[in-house]
Amino acid sequence: MMKLNEEANEIHKKYFQLLESENVNDSIADSYEKQLANITENREEFTFIHFQKLKAICKPDQIKLFNDFIVELGKILAGPKGPPPPHQ
Repeated sequence: MMKLNEEANEIHKKYFQLLESENVNDSIADSYEKQLANITENREEFTFIHFQKLKAICKPDQIKLFNDFIVELGKILAGPKGPPPPHQ
């Protein structure tokens, strides 16, 4: 996962450096966007598999706690609801 994070950080850096140019090369920007989407997909898959493995080692009495945790985790990952607070 650390490798994926490092890759994403490097691509983000290159992606936003494109804004320093007068004329942004759209094909390069698209390439960076696709790379970032691929990394995001890999992160999600890695995380999902991690939790599948974790559930597989749960004892029967731990399954409900695990499932409750996953519901709460889903809420956290979905982010806050509503608009952001106003700037002052």
